[in-house]
Amino acid sequence: MPASLVVAVLTVISVELFLRLPILATIGTVSGSARRSFEVIRAKAISDHWKEQVLPAYSGRMMAGTVRLAVLLVLMFTPFILAGILSSLGGGELYAFMTSLPGIALSVVVAMVYGFARRRFVRH
Repeated sequence: MPASLVVAVLTVISVELFLRLPILATIGTVSGSARRSFEVIRAKAISDHWKEQVLPAYSGRMMAGTVRLAVLLVLMFTPFILAGILSSLGGGELYAFMTSLPGIALSVVVAMVYGFARRRFVRH
């Protein structure tokens, strides 16, 4: 099977994982916690004592959300990771193509075309 076809299939799988995993919700949670912590820091009506009490909670939420986001991104790219590992066991030709400029460009184009087509033709 040609490497370009494998990369295209892996890209479609990764796009589907991106759409099905709660990546955007996790980003929203982290950014919401950051926004609220900045609001607390800027608030003149909140005493420093209460800021010291609240900010660690927001920091913990942001840290947990960041770790969760990292795990979700690794899950999203798992098809590429597994293909790269398997490819390196068999000569590494697929891995070399996946990490080359043409392979990355193909992946970006396939993701954009698939994402557009899926959004246009699949109703939710």
